[in-house]
Amino acid sequence: MNYSPGKHLRDARVLVIGDLMLDKFVCGTVERISPEAPIPILRSQSTKCMLGGAANVAANIAALGARVHLIGIAAEDAEGLHLRECLASATPPIEYRILAEAARPTTVKIRFLAGAQQILRVDAEETAPITTETESAILDEFSRCLSDNDVVVVSDYAKGVLTDRVITNIISLSRGEGKSVLVDPKRRDFSAYRGATMIKPNLSELQQATGIVCDSEERVAKAARIVIEMTAAEMLVVTSARGMSLYCKDTEARHVRATAREVFDVSGAGDTAIAAFAVGLSAGYDPFDAMRRANAAAGVAVMKLGTAVVTADELTSSFKNDVRHTPHDRIVTQDAVRALSAGWRSHGLTVGFTNGCFDILH
Repeated sequence: MNYSPGKHLRDARVLVIGDLMLDKFVCGTVERISPEAPIPILRSQSTKCMLGGAANVAANIAALGARVHLIGIAAEDAEGLHLRECLASATPPIEYRILAEAARPTTVKIRFLAGAQQILRVDAEETAPITTETESAILDEFSRCLSDNDVVVVSDYAKGVLTDRVITNIISLSRGEGKSVLVDPKRRDFSAYRGATMIKPNLSELQQATGIVCDSEERVAKAARIVIEMTAAEMLVVTSARGMSLYCKDTEARHVRATAREVFDVSGAGDTAIAAFAVGLSAGYDPFDAMRRANAAAGVAVMKLGTAVVTADELTSSFKNDVRHTPHDRIVTQDAVRALSAGWRSHGLTVGFTNGCFDILH
Protein backbone atom coordinates (compact mmCIF):
# COMPACT_ATOMS: atom_id res chain seq x y z
CA MET A 1 0.00 0.00 0.00
CA ASN A 2 1.34 3.45 -0.92
CA TYR A 3 1.23 6.34 1.51
CA SER A 4 1.66 10.02 0.89
CA PRO A 5 1.85 13.01 3.23
CA GLY A 6 -1.72 14.31 3.18
CA LYS A 7 -2.81 13.12 -0.26
CA HIS A 8 -1.53 11.86 -3.59
CA LEU A 9 0.19 14.27 -5.94
CA ARG A 10 -2.55 13.76 -8.51
CA ASP A 11 -4.99 15.30 -6.01
CA ALA A 12 -2.91 18.45 -5.60
CA ARG A 13 -4.52 21.58 -7.07
CA VAL A 14 -2.53 24.70 -7.93
CA LEU A 15 -3.64 28.05 -9.35
CA VAL A 16 -0.98 29.94 -11.34
CA ILE A 17 -1.29 33.61 -12.24
CA GLY A 18 1.31 35.83 -13.87
CA ASP A 19 3.22 36.81 -16.98
CA LEU A 20 2.76 34.47 -19.94
CA MET A 21 5.48 34.09 -22.55
CA LEU A 22 6.20 32.18 -25.70
CA ASP A 23 9.78 30.90 -25.74
CA LYS A 24 11.32 30.36 -29.17
CA PHE A 25 14.57 28.49 -29.69
CA VAL A 26 16.38 28.91 -33.00
CA CYS A 27 18.97 26.14 -33.18
CA GLY A 28 21.84 25.71 -35.60
CA THR A 29 25.60 25.68 -36.04
CA VAL A 30 28.31 28.31 -36.19
CA GLU A 31 31.14 27.70 -38.62
CA ARG A 32 32.41 31.18 -39.39
CA ILE A 33 32.46 34.83 -38.33
CA SER A 34 30.58 37.44 -40.30
CA PRO A 35 32.71 39.56 -42.67
CA GLU A 36 30.38 42.48 -41.89
CA ALA A 37 31.01 42.57 -38.14
CA PRO A 38 32.84 40.46 -35.51
CA ILE A 39 29.81 38.29 -34.81
CA PRO A 40 29.13 34.58 -35.39
CA ILE A 41 26.94 33.49 -38.28
CA LEU A 42 24.30 31.02 -37.10
CA ARG A 43 23.20 28.58 -39.75
CA SER A 44 19.62 27.90 -38.67
CA GLN A 45 18.53 24.25 -38.67
CA SER A 46 15.36 24.21 -36.55
CA THR A 47 12.98 26.40 -34.58
CA LYS A 48 11.06 25.19 -31.55
CA CYS A 49 8.44 26.99 -29.47
CA MET A 50 7.78 26.27 -25.80
CA LEU A 51 5.58 27.66 -23.05
CA GLY A 52 7.43 30.28 -21.02
CA GLY A 53 6.99 32.30 -17.84
CA ALA A 54 3.84 31.48 -15.87
CA ALA A 55 2.80 29.09 -18.64
CA ASN A 56 5.97 27.07 -18.08
CA VAL A 57 5.21 26.94 -14.34
CA ALA A 58 1.76 25.55 -15.16
CA ALA A 59 3.20 23.00 -17.61
CA ASN A 60 5.62 21.74 -14.95
CA ILE A 61 2.85 21.42 -12.37
CA ALA A 62 0.79 19.35 -14.79
CA ALA A 63 3.81 17.20 -15.68
CA LEU A 64 4.33 16.44 -12.00
CA GLY A 65 0.84 14.96 -11.85
CA ALA A 66 -1.15 17.77 -10.22
CA ARG A 67 -4.16 19.70 -11.45
CA VAL A 68 -3.38 23.24 -12.53
CA HIS A 69 -5.35 26.29 -13.59
CA LEU A 70 -3.51 29.12 -15.35
CA ILE A 71 -4.57 32.78 -15.63
CA GLY A 72 -2.71 35.32 -17.73
CA ILE A 73 -2.72 37.76 -20.64
CA ALA A 74 -1.66 37.24 -24.26
CA ALA A 75 -2.57 39.12 -27.40
CA GLU A 76 -4.50 37.64 -30.29
CA ASP A 77 -1.46 38.10 -32.50
CA ALA A 78 0.44 35.25 -34.19
CA GLU A 79 2.56 34.58 -31.10
CA GLY A 80 -0.48 34.69 -28.80
CA LEU A 81 -2.34 32.24 -31.00
CA HIS A 82 0.69 29.96 -30.98
CA LEU A 83 0.82 30.21 -27.18
CA ARG A 84 -2.85 29.23 -26.96
CA GLU A 85 -2.24 26.30 -29.31
CA CYS A 86 0.61 25.09 -27.08
CA LEU A 87 -1.64 25.30 -24.02
CA ALA A 88 -4.55 23.56 -25.77
CA SER A 89 -2.35 20.67 -26.89
CA ALA A 90 -0.40 20.33 -23.63
CA THR A 91 -0.06 16.82 -22.21
CA PRO A 92 -0.94 16.41 -19.36
CA PRO A 93 -3.73 18.96 -19.88
CA ILE A 94 -3.65 22.49 -18.48
CA GLU A 95 -6.82 24.38 -17.58
CA TYR A 96 -6.38 28.01 -18.57
CA ARG A 97 -8.07 31.35 -19.05
CA ILE A 98 -6.17 33.78 -21.27
CA LEU A 99 -7.31 37.40 -21.44
CA ALA A 100 -6.28 39.90 -24.11
CA GLU A 101 -5.66 43.63 -23.96
CA ALA A 102 -5.86 45.83 -27.03
CA ALA A 103 -2.47 46.97 -28.38
CA ARG A 104 -0.57 44.84 -25.87
CA PRO A 105 1.59 42.26 -27.73
CA THR A 106 2.35 38.76 -26.52
CA THR A 107 5.68 38.52 -24.70
CA VAL A 108 8.18 36.50 -26.73
CA LYS A 109 11.74 35.47 -25.91
CA ILE A 110 13.79 34.25 -28.86
CA ARG A 111 17.00 32.41 -28.01
CA PHE A 112 19.59 31.57 -30.65
CA LEU A 113 21.65 28.46 -29.94
CA ALA A 114 24.78 27.11 -31.58
CA GLY A 115 24.68 23.50 -30.46
CA ALA A 116 23.96 23.73 -26.73
CA GLN A 117 25.43 27.24 -26.40
CA GLN A 118 23.17 30.30 -26.26
CA ILE A 119 24.71 33.09 -28.34
CA LEU A 120 21.90 35.66 -28.32
CA ARG A 121 18.49 36.35 -26.80
CA VAL A 122 15.95 38.77 -28.26
CA ASP A 123 12.94 39.89 -26.17
CA ALA A 124 9.76 41.33 -27.69
CA GLU A 125 7.56 42.64 -24.90
CA GLU A 126 5.46 45.39 -23.36
CA THR A 127 6.17 46.04 -19.68
CA ALA A 128 3.80 48.94 -19.00
CA PRO A 129 1.12 48.16 -16.38
CA ILE A 130 -2.15 46.70 -17.64
CA THR A 131 -5.22 48.92 -17.62
CA THR A 132 -7.65 49.24 -14.72
CA GLU A 133 -10.27 47.37 -16.75
CA THR A 134 -7.86 44.48 -17.38
CA GLU A 135 -6.90 44.42 -13.70
CA SER A 136 -10.57 43.99 -12.79
CA ALA A 137 -11.07 41.26 -15.38
CA ILE A 138 -8.08 39.24 -14.24
CA LEU A 139 -9.08 39.58 -10.57
CA ASP A 140 -12.64 38.48 -11.39
CA GLU A 141 -11.25 35.35 -13.06
CA PHE A 142 -8.91 34.74 -10.12
CA SER A 143 -11.79 35.03 -7.62
CA ARG A 144 -13.85 32.57 -9.65
CA CYS A 145 -11.10 29.90 -9.63
CA LEU A 146 -9.59 30.38 -6.18
CA SER A 147 -11.82 28.16 -4.05
CA ASP A 148 -11.11 25.09 -6.20
CA ASN A 149 -7.36 25.21 -5.54
CA ASP A 150 -5.04 24.62 -2.58
CA VAL A 151 -2.01 26.75 -3.45
CA VAL A 152 -1.55 29.93 -5.50
CA VAL A 153 1.64 30.62 -7.46
CA VAL A 154 2.33 34.24 -8.43
CA SER A 155 4.79 34.14 -11.34
CA ASP A 156 6.02 37.74 -11.52
CA TYR A 157 8.32 38.45 -14.46
CA ALA A 158 7.73 42.23 -14.16
CA LYS A 159 5.98 42.43 -17.55
CA GLY A 160 3.15 44.63 -16.26
CA VAL A 161 0.43 42.07 -15.55
CA LEU A 162 1.00 41.79 -11.80
CA THR A 163 0.40 45.37 -10.77
CA ASP A 164 0.34 46.47 -7.13
CA ARG A 165 -3.45 46.27 -7.14
CA VAL A 166 -3.47 42.78 -8.64
CA ILE A 167 -0.83 41.42 -6.25
CA THR A 168 -2.45 42.98 -3.16
CA ASN A 169 -5.84 41.51 -4.04
CA ILE A 170 -4.42 38.09 -4.94
CA ILE A 171 -2.73 37.82 -1.55
CA SER A 172 -5.72 39.21 0.38
CA LEU A 173 -8.26 36.97 -1.33
CA SER A 174 -6.04 33.89 -1.01
CA ARG A 175 -5.23 34.34 2.64
CA GLY A 176 -8.89 35.08 3.34
CA GLU A 177 -9.70 31.57 2.07
CA GLY A 178 -6.74 29.95 3.82
CA LYS A 179 -4.71 29.36 0.64
CA SER A 180 -0.92 29.45 0.54
CA VAL A 181 0.57 32.08 -1.79
CA LEU A 182 3.99 31.42 -3.35
CA VAL A 183 5.72 34.27 -5.18
CA ASP A 184 8.47 33.96 -7.77
CA PRO A 185 9.67 37.59 -7.78
CA LYS A 186 11.30 39.83 -10.36
CA ARG A 187 10.52 43.31 -9.10
CA ARG A 188 13.12 45.01 -6.89
CA ASP A 189 10.68 46.09 -4.17
CA PHE A 190 9.56 42.98 -2.31
CA SER A 191 7.24 44.99 -0.04
CA ALA A 192 4.56 44.53 -2.72
CA TYR A 193 4.45 40.85 -1.69
CA ARG A 194 3.60 41.55 1.96
CA GLY A 195 1.33 38.85 3.33
CA ALA A 196 2.46 36.12 0.94
CA THR A 197 3.24 32.71 2.40
CA MET A 198 6.58 32.20 0.64
CA ILE A 199 8.85 34.23 -1.64
CA LYS A 200 11.37 32.41 -3.85
CA PRO A 201 14.18 34.71 -5.04
CA ASN A 202 17.53 33.70 -6.46
CA LEU A 203 20.68 35.35 -5.11
CA SER A 204 20.65 38.15 -7.66
CA GLU A 205 17.01 39.01 -6.94
CA LEU A 206 17.58 38.89 -3.17
CA GLN A 207 20.61 41.15 -3.52
CA GLN A 208 18.70 43.69 -5.61
CA ALA A 209 15.80 43.73 -3.15
CA THR A 210 17.96 44.30 -0.06
CA GLY A 211 21.18 45.93 -1.28
CA ILE A 212 23.20 43.21 0.48
CA VAL A 213 25.89 41.42 -1.52
CA CYS A 214 24.86 37.78 -1.09
CA ASP A 215 28.31 36.20 -1.43
CA SER A 216 28.26 34.15 1.78
CA GLU A 217 25.79 32.10 3.79
CA GLU A 218 25.82 34.72 6.54
CA ARG A 219 24.96 37.55 4.16
CA VAL A 220 22.25 35.52 2.44
CA ALA A 221 20.72 34.84 5.86
CA LYS A 222 20.88 38.54 6.76
CA ALA A 223 19.18 39.53 3.51
CA ALA A 224 16.52 36.84 3.96
CA ARG A 225 15.74 38.07 7.47
CA ILE A 226 15.30 41.61 6.15
CA VAL A 227 12.73 40.39 3.62
CA ILE A 228 10.94 38.32 6.27
CA GLU A 229 10.68 41.41 8.46
CA MET A 230 9.48 43.47 5.47
CA THR A 231 6.86 41.04 4.15
CA ALA A 232 6.06 38.56 6.97
CA ALA A 233 6.63 35.85 4.34
CA GLU A 234 8.94 32.87 4.61
CA MET A 235 11.86 32.67 2.19
CA LEU A 236 12.95 29.95 -0.22
CA VAL A 237 16.28 31.18 -1.59
CA VAL A 238 17.80 29.53 -4.64
CA THR A 239 21.52 29.70 -3.93
CA SER A 240 22.64 28.89 -7.46
CA ALA A 241 24.90 25.84 -7.72
CA ARG A 242 24.90 25.46 -3.91
CA GLY A 243 21.25 24.42 -3.79
CA MET A 244 18.39 26.01 -1.81
CA SER A 245 17.84 27.47 1.63
CA LEU A 246 14.64 27.81 3.65
CA TYR A 247 14.28 30.73 6.05
CA CYS A 248 11.29 30.89 8.39
CA LYS A 249 10.49 33.54 10.97
CA ASP A 250 11.02 31.64 14.21
CA THR A 251 13.23 28.73 13.19
CA GLU A 252 16.80 28.19 12.07
CA ALA A 253 17.60 28.14 8.37
CA ARG A 254 17.57 24.77 6.64
CA HIS A 255 19.59 23.96 3.54
CA VAL A 256 19.71 21.37 0.81
CA ARG A 257 22.70 21.04 -1.48
CA ALA A 258 22.35 20.94 -5.24
CA THR A 259 22.96 17.62 -6.93
CA ALA A 260 26.08 17.58 -9.10
CA ARG A 261 24.78 17.79 -12.66
CA GLU A 262 26.07 18.48 -16.13
CA VAL A 263 24.32 21.76 -16.86
CA PHE A 264 23.07 22.23 -20.42
CA ASP A 265 20.58 25.09 -19.99
CA VAL A 266 19.25 26.98 -16.97
CA SER A 267 16.28 28.41 -18.93
CA GLY A 268 13.11 27.80 -16.95
CA ALA A 269 14.78 26.01 -14.03
CA GLY A 270 13.30 28.55 -11.61
CA ASP A 271 9.83 27.85 -13.02
CA THR A 272 10.37 24.13 -12.45
CA ALA A 273 11.51 24.77 -8.86
CA ILE A 274 8.47 26.86 -7.87
CA ALA A 275 6.19 24.33 -9.60
CA ALA A 276 7.62 21.38 -7.68
CA PHE A 277 7.51 23.32 -4.41
CA ALA A 278 3.86 24.27 -4.98
CA VAL A 279 2.86 20.70 -5.82
CA GLY A 280 4.64 19.45 -2.72
CA LEU A 281 2.85 21.92 -0.44
CA SER A 282 -0.51 21.19 -2.06
CA ALA A 283 0.04 17.46 -1.50
CA GLY A 284 0.71 18.02 2.21
CA TYR A 285 4.51 18.05 2.41
CA ASP A 286 6.09 20.36 4.95
CA PRO A 287 8.15 23.25 3.50
CA PHE A 288 11.49 21.47 3.95
CA ASP A 289 10.38 18.33 2.10
CA ALA A 290 8.76 20.53 -0.56
CA MET A 291 12.10 22.33 -0.90
CA ARG A 292 13.90 19.03 -1.43
CA ARG A 293 11.45 18.22 -4.22
CA ALA A 294 12.02 21.64 -5.77
CA ASN A 295 15.79 21.24 -5.57
CA ALA A 296 15.70 17.81 -7.19
CA ALA A 297 13.37 19.00 -9.94
CA ALA A 298 15.57 22.00 -10.76
CA GLY A 299 18.54 19.63 -10.96
CA VAL A 300 16.75 17.63 -13.62
CA ALA A 301 15.61 20.75 -15.50
CA VAL A 302 19.11 22.15 -16.05
CA MET A 303 20.09 18.96 -17.85
CA LYS A 304 17.55 19.70 -20.59
CA LEU A 305 17.74 22.21 -23.41
CA GLY A 306 15.13 24.94 -23.38
CA THR A 307 12.25 25.59 -21.00
CA ALA A 308 11.43 21.89 -20.78
CA VAL A 309 9.24 20.34 -18.09
CA VAL A 310 10.21 17.75 -15.49
CA THR A 311 7.87 14.77 -15.16
CA ALA A 312 6.83 12.91 -12.03
CA ASP A 313 8.79 9.85 -13.18
CA GLU A 314 11.94 11.92 -13.70
CA LEU A 315 11.60 13.42 -10.24
CA THR A 316 11.07 10.00 -8.69
CA SER A 317 14.17 8.70 -10.46
CA SER A 318 16.16 11.68 -9.21
CA PHE A 319 15.20 10.87 -5.62
CA LYS A 320 16.04 7.20 -6.05
CA ASN A 321 19.50 8.03 -7.36
CA ASP A 322 20.29 10.66 -4.73
CA VAL A 323 21.28 9.14 -1.39
CA ARG A 324 21.26 12.60 0.21
CA HIS A 325 17.46 12.52 0.53
CA THR A 326 17.84 10.92 3.95
CA PRO A 327 17.80 12.36 7.50
CA HIS A 328 20.80 14.47 8.49
CA ASP A 329 20.56 13.27 12.10
CA ARG A 330 21.10 9.69 13.27
CA ILE A 331 18.28 9.91 15.81
CA VAL A 332 14.84 11.09 14.68
CA THR A 333 11.40 11.20 16.27
CA GLN A 334 8.65 8.71 15.53
CA ASP A 335 6.69 11.43 13.68
CA ALA A 336 9.78 12.19 11.57
CA VAL A 337 10.12 8.49 10.70
CA ARG A 338 6.50 8.37 9.56
CA ALA A 339 6.96 11.50 7.43
CA LEU A 340 10.16 10.20 5.86
CA SER A 341 8.63 6.81 5.10
CA ALA A 342 5.56 8.43 3.56
CA GLY A 343 7.75 10.66 1.41
CA TRP A 344 9.89 7.77 0.19
CA ARG A 345 6.84 5.63 -0.59
CA SER A 346 5.19 8.47 -2.54
CA HIS A 347 8.25 8.41 -4.81
CA GLY A 348 7.91 4.69 -5.48
CA LEU A 349 10.51 3.52 -2.97
CA THR A 350 10.16 0.45 -0.74
CA VAL A 351 10.86 1.09 2.94
CA GLY A 352 12.15 -1.66 5.23
CA PHE A 353 12.77 -1.77 8.98
CA THR A 354 15.18 -3.77 11.15
CA ASN A 355 15.55 -3.80 14.91
CA GLY A 356 19.12 -4.63 15.89
CA CYS A 357 19.52 -7.58 13.51
CA PHE A 358 20.88 -5.98 10.38
CA ASP A 359 23.66 -8.61 10.06
CA ILE A 360 21.05 -11.31 9.51
CA LEU A 361 19.85 -9.47 6.40
CA HIS A 362 23.40 -9.65 5.00
